[in-house]
Amino acid sequence: MKSILQNPLVFCGVVLLIAICGIALLAVREKHSFVTTGTQWMSSQLEGFSPQTLTVPQCPVDSTDANGNTIHYTFFTDSAGESLCCSGPVNSLSHTCTPANTSSSVGMCAFRTGVPDPIKGGTATLPLCNQVAEKTAKTNSQANCPPSLPYYAVGNIGPGKSSIQSCCKNQVNNDGTDCTSMDLQNNNFCRIGAVVKASDRDCGTLREFENATCPPELQKTLYTMGKTESAVYPKASGIQTPLCFGVQHSCYPDDVVSKLQQQGVFSNEPKDPKNWAFACAGYTSQYVDKLANPNFQSTYVTPSTS
Repeated sequence: MKSILQNPLVFCGVVLLIAICGIALLAVREKHSFVTTGTQWMSSQLEGFSPQTLTVPQCPVDSTDANGNTIHYTFFTDSAGESLCCSGPVNSLSHTCTPANTSSSVGMCAFRTGVPDPIKGGTATLPLCNQVAEKTAKTNSQANCPPSLPYYAVGNIGPGKSSIQSCCKNQVNNDGTDCTSMDLQNNNFCRIGAVVKASDRDCGTLREFENATCPPELQKTLYTMGKTESAVYPKASGIQTPLCFGVQHSCYPDDVVSKLQQQGVFSNEPKDPKNWAFACAGYTSQYVDKLANPNFQSTYVTPSTS
Protein backbone atom coordinates (compact mmCIF):
# COMPACT_ATOMS: atom_id res chain seq x y z
CA MET A 1 0.00 0.00 0.00
CA LYS A 2 2.82 2.37 0.95
CA SER A 3 4.61 1.67 -2.34
CA ILE A 4 1.43 2.40 -4.27
CA LEU A 5 0.94 5.80 -2.61
CA GLN A 6 4.57 6.64 -3.29
CA ASN A 7 3.80 6.48 -7.01
CA PRO A 8 2.99 10.10 -8.00
CA LEU A 9 0.40 9.18 -10.60
CA VAL A 10 -1.47 6.86 -8.28
CA PHE A 11 -1.31 9.38 -5.44
CA CYS A 12 -2.81 12.13 -7.63
CA GLY A 13 -5.55 9.80 -8.77
CA VAL A 14 -6.54 8.96 -5.18
CA VAL A 15 -6.59 12.67 -4.21
CA LEU A 16 -8.75 13.50 -7.26
CA LEU A 17 -11.17 10.67 -6.42
CA ILE A 18 -11.52 11.91 -2.82
CA ALA A 19 -12.14 15.47 -4.08
CA ILE A 20 -14.86 14.34 -6.50
CA CYS A 21 -16.59 12.32 -3.76
CA GLY A 22 -16.48 15.33 -1.44
CA ILE A 23 -17.98 17.67 -4.02
CA ALA A 24 -20.75 15.19 -4.83
CA LEU A 25 -21.59 14.81 -1.14
CA LEU A 26 -21.67 18.59 -0.71
CA ALA A 27 -23.98 18.96 -3.69
CA VAL A 28 -26.46 16.49 -2.22
CA ARG A 29 -26.43 17.96 1.30
CA GLU A 30 -26.35 21.69 0.55
CA LYS A 31 -29.69 23.26 -0.28
CA HIS A 32 -28.15 26.04 -2.37
CA SER A 33 -25.30 24.09 -3.97
CA PHE A 34 -23.77 25.16 -7.23
CA VAL A 35 -25.51 22.18 -8.87
CA THR A 36 -28.93 23.35 -7.69
CA THR A 37 -28.17 26.94 -8.54
CA GLY A 38 -26.84 26.02 -11.94
CA THR A 39 -29.87 23.84 -12.66
CA GLN A 40 -32.26 26.64 -11.65
CA TRP A 41 -30.40 29.15 -13.78
CA MET A 42 -30.42 26.87 -16.81
CA SER A 43 -34.14 26.17 -16.29
CA SER A 44 -34.90 29.87 -16.18
CA GLN A 45 -32.90 30.50 -19.36
CA LEU A 46 -34.40 27.61 -21.29
CA GLU A 47 -38.01 27.81 -20.09
CA GLY A 48 -38.40 31.45 -19.07
CA PHE A 49 -39.15 30.31 -15.54
CA SER A 50 -38.06 31.99 -12.34
CA PRO A 51 -39.68 31.47 -8.91
CA GLN A 52 -39.27 35.18 -8.14
CA THR A 53 -41.34 36.29 -11.16
CA LEU A 54 -44.39 34.05 -10.82
CA THR A 55 -47.61 36.13 -10.97
CA VAL A 56 -51.34 35.44 -10.95
CA PRO A 57 -52.66 35.30 -14.54
CA GLN A 58 -54.36 38.51 -15.66
CA CYS A 59 -58.16 38.33 -15.83
CA PRO A 60 -60.14 40.54 -18.23
CA VAL A 61 -60.99 44.03 -16.99
CA ASP A 62 -64.53 44.91 -15.95
CA SER A 63 -67.07 44.90 -18.75
CA THR A 64 -70.80 45.45 -19.23
CA ASP A 65 -73.29 42.79 -20.33
CA ALA A 66 -76.27 43.25 -22.66
CA ASN A 67 -78.42 44.43 -19.74
CA GLY A 68 -75.98 47.12 -18.66
CA ASN A 69 -74.71 45.22 -15.60
CA THR A 70 -71.03 45.43 -14.68
CA ILE A 71 -69.12 42.15 -14.90
CA HIS A 72 -66.04 41.87 -12.67
CA TYR A 73 -63.67 38.93 -13.16
CA THR A 74 -61.95 37.07 -10.31
CA PHE A 75 -59.11 34.60 -10.73
CA PHE A 76 -59.56 31.13 -9.16
CA THR A 77 -58.42 27.53 -9.53
CA ASP A 78 -61.05 24.81 -9.86
CA SER A 79 -60.96 21.37 -8.21
CA ALA A 80 -58.99 19.97 -11.16
CA GLY A 81 -56.31 22.63 -10.80
CA GLU A 82 -57.42 24.58 -13.87
CA SER A 83 -56.75 28.34 -13.80
CA LEU A 84 -59.92 30.26 -14.63
CA CYS A 85 -61.58 33.66 -14.31
CA CYS A 86 -65.09 33.98 -12.93
CA SER A 87 -67.49 36.89 -13.36
CA GLY A 88 -69.43 36.08 -10.20
CA PRO A 89 -68.99 34.64 -6.68
CA VAL A 90 -66.26 32.02 -6.19
CA ASN A 91 -66.71 29.28 -3.56
CA SER A 92 -63.25 28.81 -2.04
CA LEU A 93 -64.23 25.46 -0.45
CA SER A 94 -65.66 23.74 -3.51
CA HIS A 95 -63.51 25.70 -5.99
CA THR A 96 -66.56 26.50 -8.09
CA CYS A 97 -67.81 29.64 -9.83
CA THR A 98 -71.29 31.08 -10.23
CA PRO A 99 -71.05 33.31 -13.31
CA ALA A 100 -72.85 36.64 -13.26
CA ASN A 101 -74.25 35.95 -16.72
CA THR A 102 -74.86 32.25 -17.43
CA SER A 103 -76.51 32.99 -20.79
CA SER A 104 -73.35 34.48 -22.24
CA SER A 105 -69.79 33.29 -22.77
CA VAL A 106 -68.48 36.24 -20.75
CA GLY A 107 -69.34 34.38 -17.52
CA MET A 108 -66.11 32.38 -17.31
CA CYS A 109 -62.89 32.08 -19.29
CA ALA A 110 -59.77 29.89 -19.29
CA PHE A 111 -56.07 30.34 -20.01
CA ARG A 112 -55.78 27.42 -22.42
CA THR A 113 -57.94 26.00 -25.18
CA GLY A 114 -60.30 23.07 -24.80
CA VAL A 115 -61.38 23.60 -21.18
CA PRO A 116 -64.97 22.28 -20.76
CA ASP A 117 -67.60 24.81 -19.66
CA PRO A 118 -68.98 23.44 -16.35
CA ILE A 119 -72.12 25.56 -16.61
CA LYS A 120 -73.02 23.94 -19.94
CA GLY A 121 -72.28 20.44 -18.71
CA GLY A 122 -69.11 20.06 -20.71
CA THR A 123 -70.92 20.32 -24.06
CA ALA A 124 -68.98 23.48 -24.89
CA THR A 125 -65.57 24.88 -24.08
CA LEU A 126 -64.72 28.11 -22.28
CA PRO A 127 -63.40 31.06 -24.26
CA LEU A 128 -59.80 32.12 -23.76
CA CYS A 129 -59.34 34.94 -21.26
CA ASN A 130 -57.10 36.89 -23.62
CA GLN A 131 -59.83 36.79 -26.28
CA VAL A 132 -62.40 38.07 -23.76
CA ALA A 133 -59.93 40.78 -22.69
CA GLU A 134 -59.31 41.86 -26.29
CA LYS A 135 -63.05 42.04 -27.00
CA THR A 136 -63.67 44.04 -23.81
CA ALA A 137 -60.81 46.42 -24.59
CA LYS A 138 -62.16 46.96 -28.12
CA THR A 139 -65.63 47.71 -26.76
CA ASN A 140 -64.25 50.15 -24.19
CA SER A 141 -62.07 51.78 -26.84
CA GLN A 142 -64.98 52.34 -29.22
CA ALA A 143 -67.04 53.86 -26.40
CA ASN A 144 -64.38 56.08 -24.79
CA CYS A 145 -61.23 56.60 -26.87
CA PRO A 146 -60.52 59.24 -29.53
CA PRO A 147 -59.73 57.80 -32.99
CA SER A 148 -56.07 58.86 -32.75
CA LEU A 149 -55.60 56.93 -29.46
CA PRO A 150 -57.47 53.66 -30.12
CA TYR A 151 -55.86 51.29 -27.60
CA TYR A 152 -57.62 50.95 -24.23
CA ALA A 153 -55.88 50.13 -20.93
CA VAL A 154 -57.00 50.00 -17.30
CA GLY A 155 -54.98 49.39 -14.15
CA ASN A 156 -54.37 50.42 -10.57
CA ILE A 157 -51.77 53.04 -11.45
CA GLY A 158 -53.34 56.13 -9.87
CA PRO A 159 -52.77 57.72 -6.44
CA GLY A 160 -53.15 55.08 -3.76
CA LYS A 161 -53.26 52.39 -6.48
CA SER A 162 -56.62 53.72 -7.68
CA SER A 163 -57.99 52.44 -10.98
CA ILE A 164 -57.14 54.54 -14.04
CA GLN A 165 -58.48 54.10 -17.58
CA SER A 166 -56.29 55.20 -20.48
CA CYS A 167 -56.30 55.44 -24.26
CA CYS A 168 -52.98 54.97 -26.08
CA LYS A 169 -51.64 55.58 -29.57
CA ASN A 170 -49.93 52.19 -29.74
CA GLN A 171 -50.46 48.77 -28.17
CA VAL A 172 -50.65 48.88 -24.35
CA ASN A 173 -47.97 47.54 -21.99
CA ASN A 174 -47.56 43.82 -21.32
CA ASP A 175 -50.13 43.52 -18.52
CA GLY A 176 -52.63 45.92 -20.10
CA THR A 177 -52.60 48.36 -17.19
CA ASP A 178 -51.24 51.45 -18.96
CA CYS A 179 -49.75 52.82 -22.17
CA THR A 180 -46.16 51.97 -23.05
CA SER A 181 -43.36 54.13 -21.67
CA MET A 182 -42.77 55.47 -25.19
CA ASP A 183 -46.36 56.71 -25.50
CA LEU A 184 -46.21 58.22 -22.02
CA GLN A 185 -42.97 60.04 -22.81
CA ASN A 186 -44.34 61.41 -26.10
CA ASN A 187 -47.74 62.39 -24.64
CA ASN A 188 -49.48 59.95 -26.97
CA PHE A 189 -52.14 59.08 -24.41
CA CYS A 190 -55.13 60.42 -22.50
CA ARG A 191 -57.07 59.46 -19.38
CA ILE A 192 -60.76 58.60 -19.06
CA GLY A 193 -62.15 60.46 -16.04
CA ALA A 194 -59.58 60.20 -13.24
CA VAL A 195 -55.98 61.19 -14.04
CA VAL A 196 -52.53 60.24 -12.76
CA LYS A 197 -51.08 63.73 -13.20
CA ALA A 198 -52.86 67.08 -13.47
CA SER A 199 -51.30 67.56 -16.91
CA ASP A 200 -52.85 64.35 -18.32
CA ARG A 201 -55.17 65.05 -21.25
CA ASP A 202 -58.86 64.18 -20.98
CA CYS A 203 -60.02 61.50 -23.43
CA GLY A 204 -63.59 62.82 -23.55
CA THR A 205 -62.41 66.25 -24.70
CA LEU A 206 -60.08 64.78 -27.34
CA ARG A 207 -62.74 62.36 -28.55
CA GLU A 208 -65.27 65.15 -28.94
CA PHE A 209 -62.73 67.33 -30.75
CA GLU A 210 -61.65 64.64 -33.21
CA ASN A 211 -65.24 63.62 -33.98
CA ALA A 212 -66.45 67.21 -34.45
CA THR A 213 -67.22 68.39 -38.00
CA CYS A 214 -66.78 71.95 -39.22
CA PRO A 215 -68.04 73.69 -42.36
CA PRO A 216 -65.39 73.21 -45.08
CA GLU A 217 -64.35 76.87 -45.17
CA LEU A 218 -63.65 76.99 -41.41
CA GLN A 219 -60.77 75.50 -39.40
CA LYS A 220 -61.21 73.37 -36.28
CA THR A 221 -59.47 74.22 -33.01
CA LEU A 222 -59.78 73.36 -29.33
CA TYR A 223 -61.12 76.46 -27.56
CA THR A 224 -61.01 77.11 -23.80
CA MET A 225 -63.87 79.27 -22.53
CA GLY A 226 -62.96 82.19 -20.30
CA LYS A 227 -64.27 85.50 -18.94
CA THR A 228 -66.56 86.32 -21.86
CA GLU A 229 -68.60 83.14 -21.44
CA SER A 230 -68.35 82.79 -17.65
CA ALA A 231 -69.62 86.37 -17.13
CA VAL A 232 -73.05 85.07 -18.15
CA TYR A 233 -72.60 81.33 -17.68
CA PRO A 234 -70.38 80.64 -14.61
CA LYS A 235 -70.21 76.91 -15.46
CA ALA A 236 -68.43 77.76 -18.72
CA SER A 237 -65.14 78.77 -17.08
CA GLY A 238 -62.31 76.48 -18.21
CA ILE A 239 -64.44 74.28 -20.50
CA GLN A 240 -62.50 73.03 -23.52
CA THR A 241 -64.61 72.52 -26.60
CA PRO A 242 -64.26 72.25 -30.41
CA LEU A 243 -64.64 75.56 -32.24
CA CYS A 244 -64.78 76.23 -35.99
CA PHE A 245 -63.14 79.54 -36.84
CA GLY A 246 -62.52 81.70 -39.87
CA VAL A 247 -61.43 85.24 -40.71
CA GLN A 248 -64.83 86.82 -40.06
CA HIS A 249 -66.97 84.21 -38.30
CA SER A 250 -66.72 81.34 -35.87
CA CYS A 251 -69.22 78.70 -34.77
CA TYR A 252 -69.61 75.68 -32.52
CA PRO A 253 -70.65 72.32 -34.03
CA ASP A 254 -74.36 71.80 -33.49
CA ASP A 255 -74.01 68.71 -31.27
CA VAL A 256 -71.52 70.62 -29.10
CA VAL A 257 -74.03 73.45 -28.64
CA SER A 258 -76.71 70.94 -27.63
CA LYS A 259 -74.41 69.32 -25.07
CA LEU A 260 -73.33 72.66 -23.62
CA GLN A 261 -76.91 73.81 -23.26
CA GLN A 262 -77.68 70.64 -21.31
CA GLN A 263 -74.82 71.60 -18.98
CA GLY A 264 -76.23 75.09 -18.41
CA VAL A 265 -73.97 76.91 -20.90
CA PHE A 266 -75.61 78.95 -23.72
CA SER A 267 -78.97 78.11 -22.16
CA ASN A 268 -80.24 81.63 -22.97
CA GLU A 269 -79.44 81.19 -26.65
CA PRO A 270 -81.80 79.66 -29.28
CA LYS A 271 -82.39 75.93 -28.92
CA ASP A 272 -82.65 75.52 -32.69
CA PRO A 273 -79.04 75.83 -34.00
CA LYS A 274 -80.31 77.35 -37.26
CA ASN A 275 -81.47 80.38 -35.30
CA TRP A 276 -78.08 81.22 -33.72
CA ALA A 277 -75.08 82.68 -35.52
CA PHE A 278 -72.59 80.81 -33.30
CA ALA A 279 -74.04 77.37 -34.02
CA CYS A 280 -72.63 76.03 -37.29
CA ALA A 281 -76.11 75.37 -38.72
CA GLY A 282 -77.00 79.00 -38.13
CA TYR A 283 -73.68 80.20 -39.52
CA THR A 284 -74.17 78.19 -42.72
CA SER A 285 -77.78 79.26 -43.30
CA GLN A 286 -77.07 82.96 -42.65
CA TYR A 287 -73.58 83.59 -44.02
CA VAL A 288 -73.11 80.85 -46.63
CA ASP A 289 -76.60 80.11 -47.95
CA LYS A 290 -77.80 83.64 -47.05
CA LEU A 291 -81.29 82.46 -46.14
CA ALA A 292 -83.77 84.87 -44.61
CA ASN A 293 -84.58 83.97 -41.00
CA PRO A 294 -86.65 86.32 -38.85
CA ASN A 295 -85.72 84.33 -35.70
CA PHE A 296 -81.99 84.60 -36.29
CA GLN A 297 -79.89 85.78 -33.33
CA SER A 298 -76.42 87.19 -33.93
CA THR A 299 -75.41 87.99 -30.33
CA TYR A 300 -72.88 85.63 -28.69
CA VAL A 301 -73.98 85.52 -25.05
CA THR A 302 -77.33 86.80 -23.86
CA PRO A 303 -77.71 87.86 -20.21
CA SER A 304 -80.61 86.30 -18.37
CA THR A 305 -83.73 88.47 -18.19
CA SER A 306 -84.86 87.00 -14.86
